[in-house]
This record gives sequence, structure tokens and C-alpha cells, in this order.
Amino acid sequence: MLGKSLGIVFLLAISTLTPVQGAGFFPTRTFDLVARAACTTVSPDPPDFLDGEQVNWDASFYQPGLGACGIVNTDNDLIVAMNHIVFDAYPGYDGVNCNPICNRPITISYQGKSVEVTVTDNCVACGVDEMQLSPAAFEQLADESEGLIEVDWSWAN
Repeated sequence: MLGKSLGIVFLLAISTLTPVQGAGFFPTRTFDLVARAACTTVSPDPPDFLDGEQVNWDASFYQPGLGACGIVNTDNDLIVAMNHIVFDAYPGYDGVNCNPICNRPITISYQGKSVEVTVTDNCVACGVDEMQLSPAAFEQLADESEGLIEVDWSWAN
């Protein structure tokens, strides 16, 4: 029954898509809604190794687009690309766009400033204690000229 319902939602969403002139693809917002409708996984609690802890990592910024969670983001969205090690090890992940870590909020702090961001991507070039932020999220903590900053973060409540 759930499979049929998702199939119907998908077909209805596809039937409303029209190519963007000159873009060669579907409108970003509609594609994003289809990706979200197809993923019905509810995020479990964070893994034990991060549960309730504040963690110290390095953060840089990157140019977002279509992320590993199947969501299209822009430079202005407050998002984070979690390192691939935590992303891939997150409980319930089965290798598709519906990783339970997707859409989980985290709070990041740096030198008295903080920002709440949402996990929508993974960072394959990041080490175990690294993450990448959208430019908008990074700029709420530091100037982009700093490039790499040492932040504290924890799962948001």
C-alpha cells in the first residue's frame, strides 16, 4: 500500500514538471519536493558516539548543489555536508538518498557565535573530524577569508 501511494505521489509530481528554458532540467523546487516525498525514513536518535556530546571539528565551506540526501541546496541555505565516515555509518543508512541523518539539525559554535544547520549532504573529501558548510552558514560564524575554522558542534534538540 505504501509503495503504491509513493508511486502515485511520484507520478503526480512528475506530471507537473516542465523543463526550465535553457536549463535542460526540471525546476529545482519541484525536483526537491519529489526527492523529499520519496524518502519516508524517520531519523533515529544520533549514534551513541555522538549522543549528547559536543564535538570539536574543522569546518570549511563549499558550493552546494544536489546533495547526497537528494536535496538541491544553494549558497544561501543553512546546511552542512557531514563527513562521509559519519554519514555512511549513521544507523539505518542503506546506501540510498534516504539516509536517516538527512535533515537532522546540528548546532555549530565558533568564537561565541552559533548557527543551526541541517545535514543535506556528505563530504567525501573530509576526514573523520571535518565538515563543510554552505557559504551562508560559514559566514554566520566567520569571514570566508578564514577558510578553515575549528568549531564545536552537537545535535540540535
